[in-house]
Amino acid sequence: FDPMDPGYLYLMTSHQMARVKVAACEVHSTCGDCVGAADAYCGWCTLETRCTLQQDCTNSSQPHFWTSASEGPSRCPAMAVLPSEIDVHRDYTGMILQISGSLPSLSGMEMACDYGNGVRTVARVPGPAYDHQIAYCNLLPRAQFPSFPAGQEHVTVEMSVRVKGHNIVSANFTIYDCSRIGQVYPHTACTSCLSTQWPCSWCIQLHSCVSNQSQCQDSPNPTSPQDCPQILPSPLAPVPTGGSQDILVPLTKATFFHGSSLECSFGLGWRGRLGLSGTFFIIKACRENP
Repeated sequence: FDPMDPGYLYLMTSHQMARVKVAACEVHSTCGDCVGAADAYCGWCTLETRCTLQQDCTNSSQPHFWTSASEGPSRCPAMAVLPSEIDVHRDYTGMILQISGSLPSLSGMEMACDYGNGVRTVARVPGPAYDHQIAYCNLLPRAQFPSFPAGQEHVTVEMSVRVKGHNIVSANFTIYDCSRIGQVYPHTACTSCLSTQWPCSWCIQLHSCVSNQSQCQDSPNPTSPQDCPQILPSPLAPVPTGGSQDILVPLTKATFFHGSSLECSFGLGWRGRLGLSGTFFIIKACRENP
């Protein structure tokens, strides 16, 4: 070993001598890879987010600044965000961050929540702690919410805790919009609304999926997919080209349609007027949608 720097050693052959590092810690880019490599010389420098020799990590002689291979990957920093699901139409005062793993106390340090693309909000830890720390963070401004991907009613957001210029731990949360479900699933809006993983409700009056039932009047609304209106299968005799016929459309769970003005859609721009006859709806005419 180099007596001036134990991170290096000398190798000698019959022709030359070389000074080399005892370990190539820098090849590991994550805490899990670094500590999981089980290299006795390498460890995770938490606040610098890099795999290093212990002497190359600032304050490594103090507890929780440097995680060794002997501690194992389970000691790597981890985080959970509460709430983990955000309703795009609600206002939130802030978010709670549950941070665990080998970390020095973050209390009093300059911290921020980093949402990427230069968007950051203030974060704080109220008091000293180590293995399990609670931090509070302002949610990113609504105007800077990411756009919903096409064909989705939710978007996943990655948030990191930034300390002294380094993102030391991260976690995901989800922003959802119940009102988009009808756009994403136009032919099964009610059943899709009541089947989604988000706390959404179907509003009959608005014919819309909502997250706040107070938007609906005091009338019975479906509470499960089985309560949604459905077309029952029925035989339909073939009709010659140019011919016409009334088509019976038996529906179930559709009592609230009585007195409503309805149309049925055949796709490709064709629609029909629906009229009620007993317990059936009858397509009275068909026209091309202008």
